[in-house]
Formats: sequence, C-alpha cells, structure tokens
Amino acid sequence: MSELRLDRSAGLVRLTIDRPEKSNAMSRALLIELDQRLDEVAADDTARVLILTGAGDRAFCAGADLAELRTETADLAAARAFDALWERVTDKIARLPLLTLALLNGACAGGGLALALAFDLRLAVEGARIFYPALKNKVLPSPRDLARLQALTGPSRTKMLLMVGHRLEASEALRWGLVDDVVPAGALETAAARVSAGALAAELHELVAMKRICDRFADAATVEDCYRAIFGSDAAARSKLRKG
Repeated sequence: MSELRLDRSAGLVRLTIDRPEKSNAMSRALLIELDQRLDEVAADDTARVLILTGAGDRAFCAGADLAELRTETADLAAARAFDALWERVTDKIARLPLLTLALLNGACAGGGLALALAFDLRLAVEGARIFYPALKNKVLPSPRDLARLQALTGPSRTKMLLMVGHRLEASEALRWGLVDDVVPAGALETAAARVSAGALAAELHELVAMKRICDRFADAATVEDCYRAIFGSDAAARSKLRKG
C-alpha cells in the first residue's frame, strides 16, 4: 500500500505523506514515489495548485527516516545517491509552474523543512514546531536548502536554526518569514482553499508567467524585459495574456 496519497480535484493536486506512526518521515521508497508523482504533476496541463501535507495531526514531516538512512547509506556511494535524490525532489517542487503550498499540520523537522522550503507558500497550524537538528543528527543541509532558508530568514536566523538548534513555534516562524500564515488546526483546509482560489481560476500560461516573474525576474530593469524573457516579445506576451 502506498504511503503517499494522491487526490485530484478541479485543478488541485494534493499529496499526503501517510506514515503517521513514523511522524511522516521519508523513507527512500517514499522519496522515489514522490519524485515520480512530481513528474506526473509537471506533465498535467490541468493542474494549477499542488498541496503537500502529512497524515494525522502530529507531524507534517520529520525529515528522513533516520533508522533506514543509517542502514541504507552506510557506504559513501549510497549516501551520495540519497542526497542527490533528495535534491532532485526539492528542485522539482521549486520548478513546478504551479502555485505550490506546504500545509504544516504539525511538526516540521530536518528534511521536512527542506521539503517545505521548496514550496511557494507554507501555511502552519498553531502549535506546529519547526526545527532542523543538523548538528544533532550529524548531517549537512544541501546548499540549495541553505539558499532557500536564508532567502526567507537571513543568515543569522539560519544559523540559529542550524547551529544553535533553535526550535520555532509557528507564531515565531511567522514573524521570521518562514511561514506565511498560522491558523487554528481546524482551519488549515479553509486557509488553503482561500490561498488557492486565484491560481485555480487562472489559465495555465498566466500562472506560468506570473511565477516566472516572481522567481526569476525581480531584478529586471523593466516589465517589458520580463515579458520578452518569458514569451520572446513584449507584444506577443501582452496579446496572449489579454486573449487568455
């Protein structure tokens, strides 16, 4: 039985990590399945929003399954392969031409935070804890994880998480900019629906254009530069966007 549930509904794709007895920790098999599902989502022209959450009310994702990790990555080649798989998954999430939401329904730790950082937005329930016990677990985060974390929190707060081992409550994570909204546990789905509404109503090319501008062209000199970079010409882009 799959430990990654997939649900689709009118442009929304929802993936649920279904290992609540393991705090939704990611096994290698589960990570491979997530990798494959992301390819399917990327190829789906009807998809507008991707949501990732965890089963139960205790954890979003506790990161890698450490017991399995220590067994399966005992040699250097296996460890490198696992790291490459994890980076491939987070990169695929970050590159999806959709609105992506991580719903932090509980604790978000280590690799779970790495997953969440790859999403466009993170919504958390009150009481959710966010931490990255890298020193304790004797692992180094990937440079991409660090870049995403620093982009949200800055260098000093990144060190607070990674070097001090600071554990954030959801309310503090909101103040740090690490999550985008904090809601009562029973209101997480309502919040996700509210945030998703605009993207679900958009045409795919509109969504792709807006996400590319947000992610890649913040330093462009003019709006016309953005249009040309995405569509090839300013006039063609404006015509396409107006026509839908």
